[in-house]
Amino acid sequence: MPLFDTESVQVEVARTAVVLDTNVLVGAFCPDDQHHEYCRLIFEMDDQFLVPIPVLVEAWGMLVGKLRRWDYGTNLLNWIVNPGSNVVVLHDPKEVQEIDSLIREVHVDCVDALLAYLAHSLSEKCRLKPPIRVATLDTSDLLKCRIARTLRLTLVDLRTLDEF
Repeated sequence: MPLFDTESVQVEVARTAVVLDTNVLVGAFCPDDQHHEYCRLIFEMDDQFLVPIPVLVEAWGMLVGKLRRWDYGTNLLNWIVNPGSNVVVLHDPKEVQEIDSLIREVHVDCVDALLAYLAHSLSEKCRLKPPIRVATLDTSDLLKCRIARTLRLTLVDLRTLDEF
């Protein structure tokens, strides 16, 4: 059987980087979204955005699949590939077992578990103090993950701009 192998990628992470949740991308690229203005504010906060591949796929699915707005999806993809956006798309398949364990333990969806574990991993490996921020409109499942495993991450609620 042939082998398909991919190389690991090293990424420079800014100390002010923010990991973006799906609801932030959907809100930012859907002008009709009730949280659109809050979500657009994130682009003024920091200079580097980290977007895990599952978040990108889920956001595309909501914009194009659910809302049937190809223009919103295309705007999202254009933003992702624009070098001026300072977006880094992340994926680390080696973390699947940890994420699966977190899903089973805390009973959250896979994207929330992935975001929580990725933020913790980035904070640990890059020795970030304070821990990296995750911008979201729904902190509940990420907070459950953080508490269950004592994960190092800072949550940013875009509705209030509170960090905790």
